[in-house]
Amino acid sequence: MAWAVPFSDEFDPERAARFYSEQRRCHKNKNETKNENQGQQQDIESWEVDEMEGLLADYERGALQPRPVKLPANDLPPAVRRVADNLELLFGLRAAVMDDRPMAYACRWRTKQLGLNYRTVHRCLAALTECGAIVKCESASLTSMYRPGSD
Repeated sequence: MAWAVPFSDEFDPERAARFYSEQRRCHKNKNETKNENQGQQQDIESWEVDEMEGLLADYERGALQPRPVKLPANDLPPAVRRVADNLELLFGLRAAVMDDRPMAYACRWRTKQLGLNYRTVHRCLAALTECGAIVKCESASLTSMYRPGSD
């Protein structure tokens, strides 16, 4: 959508700035979260993070148990296994609440919990996708969406 300043005979820079500011505020769909460690901004749906953080909080309190989800992958290096285990937990928590939609998984979102650099997490996700353990799904946002692979 192209933004246009409402027509007037004289250009008013303050009015134009207010108009553009209002347009950006009204059309901003995504929440840009800032990673404390990297200082980088990343595009991720805020409701998706809130939902997953809520499921993880319920799990840590003992109020929710994940359903068993085993990704079809064997003989993985330790870093890739760590990411796969985390994905299995998250897929299992979603399955426990009957949610089988593809899951958003942002590399920077899980760096602290995994103890891995976001680039390493990205490479691990690529390796898991390549071996068929997870499937990358179409996504309207910049954050990649995944579902478990099949045997």
